[in-house]
Parts: sequence; C-alpha cells; structure tokens
Amino acid sequence: MRKGSKHSPETILKMSAAHKGHVNKPLTAEQRAHSSEVHMGHFVSQETRAKLSKANKGVVRGPHTAEHIAKISAANRGKKRTPEQRAAISLRSKGRICGPCSEETKKKISEATKGKHFASAQTREKMRASHIGRKHKPCSEETKRKIGNATRGSIRPPEQREYLSNLYKGIPFAVRCGEEAAKSMAINNSIRMKLNNIRKYNKRISKPQRALFDFLKDIFPDAVMEYNVKLDKNYYLDIAVPDAMINFEYDDPYWHNTSKDIARDSILKNAGWSVMRINGTKELSEFIGVKVK
Repeated sequence: MRKGSKHSPETILKMSAAHKGHVNKPLTAEQRAHSSEVHMGHFVSQETRAKLSKANKGVVRGPHTAEHIAKISAANRGKKRTPEQRAAISLRSKGRICGPCSEETKKKISEATKGKHFASAQTREKMRASHIGRKHKPCSEETKRKIGNATRGSIRPPEQREYLSNLYKGIPFAVRCGEEAAKSMAINNSIRMKLNNIRKYNKRISKPQRALFDFLKDIFPDAVMEYNVKLDKNYYLDIAVPDAMINFEYDDPYWHNTSKDIARDSILKNAGWSVMRINGTKELSEFIGVKVK
C-alpha cells in the first residue's frame, strides 16, 4: 500500500469481518527481539494519538480474563526492564496528566492492595534513601483535613511504629528535609521558646525547687520559675519576683559550684537584684516549715 493512502470504509469492514475470532500465533523470541529493535525509539506523533483517541472514543473493551491475567503475570515474573526501556517509558509519560480515579475505582484498588507489600525491604530502603532531601510540595488545607479525618482514632501496629521510629534515626533534619526547612524550624523554635520563656537546654524542675515555688507563690503571686534575665549574658533564675527584683535560688550541695554562684550573684546584685540562696533540703524545710525530702 502506498504511503499516506487510506483504506475505504468498505475495506475496513471486510478486514474486520475477516479477522473476527482469529487468534494470532504467539511471536517467537527472535520475532519479538526483531520487532523491539525495529520500533526502538519510535514514538507515535501527537496527531496520530489524537486520531486514535477519536477513533476509539466510546469503545468499551472488556477486562482481561483471569486466565489472560495469569499468563501475563507468569510471562513477566522476575523480568526487569533495562535502563533504556525505563528511559523510553519515562520519556513517553513526561507531561502526561492522568485524571483522578473515581471513588469506586479507589475502593477497588484499596481492597485489592490491602495488606500487600509491593517492594522488598531492600527496595523500600532504596526508595527511602532516594527521597531524603527531596522537596515536596506542601499539602493544601483540604488535603490536610482529609488526611486528618482518615487517620483520626487509628492506632499504628507496634511493627509500623518501630519502623517509623527507626526510619530517619541518626539522619540530621537538614539532610532529610533540606537546609531551608531546618533554618525555618530553628527560627520558629526560637520564637516559641522566647514567648514561653523556655530555656534552650531546659533542666528538670527538682522536687525541692517545686516545693519552694509553691510556698513563695502564696506570698508573691507574680513569682516565676526559670526567669530569664539578660545582662552580659542570659541568666536563668530558679524563682524570681520580677517587680520586687528578688531572686530565690535552691542549691543542691552535690551539683552547685560555689565559686560560679558567687560570681553570678555579684553580677545580679550590681544590676539591682536581691539574691537569697537556700542550701539543701534541711535548710529548705526550716524555711518553709514543711519537711522536704
């Protein structure tokens, strides 16, 4: 047939009737290799794709039979695409936009894939490593709401919690999410800590200090724990009454360094603060009138 010529509608109908019910013989390995070599790098033009799409519009093809699916699965089992094939598929799919699945299709996919793992542990590890540092587009508010509603009340199994816990262990946040995200998080944390008067390396409040604070709170309602005073550097006062500029310090004999405490108290006194130190639980018990262990 001459290049560019078209079959008449009558010829197309005759060819269709002649081939109805006809089953082609499967290609041999040599024929498949030859066909692959001939068509390698050949792509259907946009015009031809538009024609095919128009011609097939409204045509409903039946789903594969279970036997056919089993044959395809058996034929492709264990096979891996070559880098050239993957590059060709990627090139063909570039820019292609797939329409969203219907709710019915989503339900079918969900039921079919429930409980299945499509990748080995080694493959999942490779995928995880390839996503480190990759910037993803932020979810829209609607998507966040959907994720929240879908996961509300659900409890992950212990194996999944352990896997997620170990997923990024030992990998810095800047490596996982990028330098910009790390800087943004550091700035937000700094603002939050300043607004809430939280120390950078927040120490645990000891029971004696808590007992002293509860006692002083009745006398000085505006008493504050871990109060930040900025002088030559940041000083954190165990308990402070800012308006009266009084500082109460509870010293555990085991932890406190007397020479450093004297130097610190001198700086605070020069700034107008009155400093009162209570050493050990015995002195504290006498001060508040309640035995403290």
